[in-house]
Amino acid sequence: MIEILKDAGIDAKRLEEMIDTYGGAAAFGGRVKTWRELADDNNELRREIEELKAKIAELGSALKKPKKRTLRPEEVTRDSILQEIAPMVYRQFEHALVTGSPDNIKVEAHQNGNDLFLRASLKPHPEILDKFTIVVHDIHDGRWLLEELDERVAGSPVKIAEFKWTLVRGPEAASKLKAYVKVMKSKRVADPVFIVENHEFVLDKPGNGDFRFNLKNLEWVLKKDVSQIRYFDRGVLSVAVQTELGKFEYFLRGRQ
Repeated sequence: MIEILKDAGIDAKRLEEMIDTYGGAAAFGGRVKTWRELADDNNELRREIEELKAKIAELGSALKKPKKRTLRPEEVTRDSILQEIAPMVYRQFEHALVTGSPDNIKVEAHQNGNDLFLRASLKPHPEILDKFTIVVHDIHDGRWLLEELDERVAGSPVKIAEFKWTLVRGPEAASKLKAYVKVMKSKRVADPVFIVENHEFVLDKPGNGDFRFNLKNLEWVLKKDVSQIRYFDRGVLSVAVQTELGKFEYFLRGRQ
């Protein structure tokens, strides 16, 4: 019997609990659920378990993040700067190009699919006057595990045009967008669209002619300390993050 249940994709323990519940109801004139209804209940249970796993993973990731503190000027080194850059590229970018000069430190990165770009301009530092690629592997004991490679590994940076932004909002817009992302995620909409209604951002299901944005990219970017959000109605979203080092700006490209 257990094997038959497994073949039907039904969890035996869960089924037993349901039989206890609904069987008791039947004894008092209630209705016993059909196999189809029981299977639907089992699928719903599995969905809840997957959502719980995702929340646990998110919590674990947050706990792994090193505690930040303001560094004294003498504590700012090449290593400490790279440690600050690392979480701004980790997971969503394979690598990033770092270019140091007496004027500033530039950080540039892009996804292979060209759906997400990073452009940063940071305070200059005498220990970073060269050009190189960084690859961020993971975090361990509060430190990012990263590797410095030849600049050619990152390749040529992608040029980002200047846009006449349709809508510009401050950090208060991030909370609303995070809520929309959660709704779209719950509805299993992988590529939601941006709509501007009454000068506010709205996320919705895709329709004809809409620009679709990758939900994972949106979710990742909005987890940061957002300082500004801008939108261009030809399918470009900008999310800026202001740090002690300088400004990191992410550009998300929508696809039709």
